[in-house]
Amino acid sequence: MFDFRDDTIFGLRNLLESSSRGSKPVAVWVGAGASAWLGYECWSDLAARFHRTFLKTEPSYERALAAAVLERGEYPKLFQLCQNANKQTFFRLLGDSFPPRPATPVYQRLINALQRLEGQFILTTNFDEAIERNLPNLAPVQRSDLPRVVALLTARAPFVAKLHGSISAIESVVLTSADYDRLLGDASFTEVLRCVLTTCSIVFLGYSLRDEYLFRMLDRNALLYTLFGDGPHFLLTAEQRSGLPDSIRTIRYLDDAHRDYKWHHVFRLVA
Repeated sequence: MFDFRDDTIFGLRNLLESSSRGSKPVAVWVGAGASAWLGYECWSDLAARFHRTFLKTEPSYERALAAAVLERGEYPKLFQLCQNANKQTFFRLLGDSFPPRPATPVYQRLINALQRLEGQFILTTNFDEAIERNLPNLAPVQRSDLPRVVALLTARAPFVAKLHGSISAIESVVLTSADYDRLLGDASFTEVLRCVLTTCSIVFLGYSLRDEYLFRMLDRNALLYTLFGDGPHFLLTAEQRSGLPDSIRTIRYLDDAHRDYKWHHVFRLVA
C-alpha cells in the first residue's frame, strides 16, 4: 500500500494533523489519473490518435513537426497543430473522446470517498463530467465563472471547479498550447488559485504535478510559487519527486496491483 519512507510518514502525519486541527479545509485536486479509471484515454494515447487521424484526413496538417512534438511528449503543441489544420475535425474528435461512462468499481470508490469528506471542495483539470454526474450535490463551477469559487469557499459550500473546462462547453476546454497561454495570462484564474492555495490544504489525486501550465506558472510567477509555501499540500504519487515547493508533502504508495486503493485509505484519515 504505502511506501513507508520518511517522506510518506511525515506526509501522512501532517495530513492527519491538518485535518484534525480544522484550521484549513481540505480540498481535493482530481487529475487525469481518475479519468483513466473510467476508461478514458491518457494524454499520450489521445494525442497519438489525433495524430493518426489528421495524418490521414488533413493535407494541411504539419506532419513532420507534429511527429516531432509527439515524440517529445509536447501534447499541447500537437493538439494545437491539429486544431490549426481543421478546427471542426478537432472539436468533433474531442467531443467523441469523452462520452458519459458508467462508474467502474474503482471510480465508485473514489466517489464514495469524496462523499465522506466534510467540505467536498473539489478542483479538477479533467473535462469529462463524471464527478458532476456522480456528485450532483456539488455546485459545478465552469472555467468562465471561476471567481465564484472564492464565494463558495467562504460560505463552505461544496463545489467542483472545472479548471480546464467541460466537454459540454467544448470550446472552454484547455488542451492546445494557445489555450494554455491564455490561461497563463488570465489574472482571474491566477487569483482563484491564489485563494485556494492559501485557504485550503490541497490533496493532489490522480495528478502528477507535471501539468505543463502549472509549472510554467510557477516558473513565471514567483508570487504563486511562494503561495505554495503557505500549505501544507499533499501529493499522492508512486514516484520519487524532487523540485516541488517545500510545503508539498509527498505520500508515496507502492505501484502494485492494488494501487487504486491508495487514495481510499488517505481519505479515511481526513473524512
